[in-house]
Amino acid sequence: MNKLASGLRAATILAAASLTASPLAGCSGSSALPASPASASVTAARPPAQTVDPETKSKLLFVSDNENNKVYVYNAAAKTQNPPPLRTITTGIKGPNGITTDKSGNLYVTNFLSNSVTIYAPNGSTPKTTISNGLSGPFDVKVDGFGNIYVANDPLSGTAYINEYAQGSSNPANTWSVPSAGMVVTGIALLNPLSKGETSIYATEFTQNQSSGAIGGVLTCFPNGSSCSQIGGVTLGETGGVAVEESPGEKKPFQYLAVDQYVPGVDIFTPGQSSNQIVTGGTPEFIALNAKADQLFVADRFYGRVVEYSYPSGKQSNLFSPDGDTQLYGVATSPAGTYR
Repeated sequence: MNKLASGLRAATILAAASLTASPLAGCSGSSALPASPASASVTAARPPAQTVDPETKSKLLFVSDNENNKVYVYNAAAKTQNPPPLRTITTGIKGPNGITTDKSGNLYVTNFLSNSVTIYAPNGSTPKTTISNGLSGPFDVKVDGFGNIYVANDPLSGTAYINEYAQGSSNPANTWSVPSAGMVVTGIALLNPLSKGETSIYATEFTQNQSSGAIGGVLTCFPNGSSCSQIGGVTLGETGGVAVEESPGEKKPFQYLAVDQYVPGVDIFTPGQSSNQIVTGGTPEFIALNAKADQLFVADRFYGRVVEYSYPSGKQSNLFSPDGDTQLYGVATSPAGTYR
């Protein structure tokens, strides 16, 4: 399935689905669709432009706009509702989807239309490096603590796959295939990103079903493997991004978070326990945790905004909404919640 050509991803059905934002609710795998919203005009009034550049404080939020070929940079610590972006990146951006940052604050952008990943230095607006070898419809990207890059691909034709690039290399060192043809990989997250040679991949996926819509789930891809396998007992509709929450010293149980667009929200899975959901409404796409994993950012394509929630309570605390018509997909923070 061509994700960009249908930048829709069931836009006429799923993008119209909206539930009132609320705290955690019971997770459902049902494909029943909620009612259409009365209006998408929900953004707050924009405050005056900021006079101090918070980039020096290294608490940033990056948001990709697929429709306008832009990445917006915000102050992630902003307390005012709907603050303006600090700046906008456009050079090297073409059909951006998933984005991420690394431990040094570099930004990585998947460019679906140019089959590339562009890499920007902290505070940079021009790519310092571009990777294109082995990429076809790149849709999401993550980087481990050693500089290895992982890219999920959704080709215009053929089977979805995930590539790994060793630090400093532009050629794939390893490739994982998905279990079946027709399966779309929508997001990836890393487990054990700070353990050398032990980093695994969690990937959200879905397959289009002509009779019942999309049926999705979560895959695991082990180090040095060649294929990903399905996690049992996880049923989603059409999926979006995914994140992993590992607590230092195992103070909290391991959890992974997966976007479900049929009951719009972020499903929270704790192995061995029942799942919960942060209900978001709209059409959630990608998600990101901050460095403390106490704030969750959800990019909402339908409403053209990123909503910030306290995690895991699900209480909305802020929103970030660029001016004009947008198609927001990717979201990333710096410092990121990946390296804890």
